[in-house]
Amino acid sequence: MNVGGAIGGAVSGIVVTAWSYAALGLIVGFTALPLLIVCLFASLRRTAS
Repeated sequence: MNVGGAIGGAVSGIVVTAWSYAALGLIVGFTALPLLIVCLFASLRRTAS
């Protein structure tokens, strides 16, 4: 967790410096979207059975 946080902080700093906070938000959003969809389907599948 600590290493993941450190890498995430460093990468986000680079992205914000090179582009903007909006770009960082878009990158994080598009990265998290597949995980959100998988969790949603897993939740719906669990409640259906």
